[in-house]
Amino acid sequence: MRIYSKDKLQISLTSMVNVYVNDCLKFGKPAPDFVELIRHNFYAKYVHYNDAKKIIEVGINESKDRASYYPEITVYSYPVDKAGEWLGSSFKKDPFDLAFYNSLLNRKNSIPGR
Repeated sequence: MRIYSKDKLQISLTSMVNVYVNDCLKFGKPAPDFVELIRHNFYAKYVHYNDAKKIIEVGINESKDRASYYPEITVYSYPVDKAGEWLGSSFKKDPFDLAFYNSLLNRKNSIPGR
């Protein structure tokens, strides 16, 4: 397993997101690791790709009561081709998140069609 420095991690994540975006547009669906990255960064309950509109819909629980049986899910829509911008600005820098990103970068064969 390769360990990335913080600076190298940011560069590698940006590059990885660009690959995810290109493959999402090419294959019509996001890679599982792309979905996992979005869920992680936004604490999302779900992520859905709308191929017809070329947007990624992210559902986030915004209920004040996190144990609610019927949570308030707010859906945010982002253009997939701008993921480098909206996803890049959500990267976190605490040790838990850096470990998550490092493990994500070390995974193999997570992109559909490869």
